[in-house]
Amino acid sequence: MAAFCRCLRLLCLCVFGFVVGATGNRLHALDSRLIDLRERVASGARAIQSIEYTFRLESDDGFQTRVEVFLEENRFRVNREDIVGDVVSGKRLSPTGYSSAFDGRRQQLLSRGDKKLRLKDGPDGAVYGMETPQSLMYGWIASAGQTPRWDQILDPAAWTTRFDGATYFGRLDEGGVGFEVVDFPQREGVKTPCFFRVYFASELGYVPLRYDRYIESSKEIASWVRVVRHQTLDFDGRSLAVPLEVQFEQNDKDLVGAPLKWRLVVDEPSLKVNQDVDDSRFAIVAGKDYEANDYEVNDVDEFQRIVRKAEEAYRGHQVGELQPRTAWSYWLLWLNLAAILALALFAILRGRRIRTK
Repeated sequence: MAAFCRCLRLLCLCVFGFVVGATGNRLHALDSRLIDLRERVASGARAIQSIEYTFRLESDDGFQTRVEVFLEENRFRVNREDIVGDVVSGKRLSPTGYSSAFDGRRQQLLSRGDKKLRLKDGPDGAVYGMETPQSLMYGWIASAGQTPRWDQILDPAAWTTRFDGATYFGRLDEGGVGFEVVDFPQREGVKTPCFFRVYFASELGYVPLRYDRYIESSKEIASWVRVVRHQTLDFDGRSLAVPLEVQFEQNDKDLVGAPLKWRLVVDEPSLKVNQDVDDSRFAIVAGKDYEANDYEVNDVDEFQRIVRKAEEAYRGHQVGELQPRTAWSYWLLWLNLAAILALALFAILRGRRIRTK
């Protein structure tokens, strides 16, 4: 019996060592490939230091708005003027407009509706207030419910964090374009765990020209983004795709989001990439943008309320309750314990059978 137990323990150690070793080698290979891909994708994004353009957003419920965008590193300005008002709770709202800006020091939010200018020092909490072609195209990199700013997209820490836990899916050639495909899990901050399957165009600066958001349990697509038209620019001898038309669609299969379709079309003549942006673009100025006597300033609490309201109203999906973290290591631990108990039970039964003979 003692000899049998020693052999059984040795067999278990050999099997466990083989599984761990094989898994470790596979993870190391995947990590190396993903690290290289991460650097290529981030490099493609960093090639754009500044960009400005005008685009038009159209929703399937009839909402239309015209938006001016100016982005340069951490500075931005977004001017929105509705053409047809949004629909809330089945009611068509009157067209509205606002400007949101950050000049590198101070946030500024000018609402046409209540005629107030709100200011806040520092970048914390600064938002565009609605989606842009860039924020939609890189929406998978942000935390649930957040619209990423361009400076956040360029942040190396964001890439390191997002690629941690990613899985390389494979390579796909479609429509004459080669894609490197990666799955990114999203389990925290959402009611329904899901993952993004992102397609990076390898011949176009590894720009994510499409992605699908899958429900983790059913593998059904809950939303998707497609860059259906782009302009190809040359940066230091390499091609890079800049979106000209982006389509977004979501359904209610995740039991959180409502069905929605968006189409964002850039006015191509307005597109300027890596050109100097005048400092005045990032400042909302009294007498030019508004009448000073008609506006209030330094209303920080109200500023934050408006920011949150805008974020919720124009984000493409809602945020549910926080879910508990489920790491694969917990499952591995339970599987190992179950295997040990099963082997122990087998050894006991085997020993009893030997003694009764």
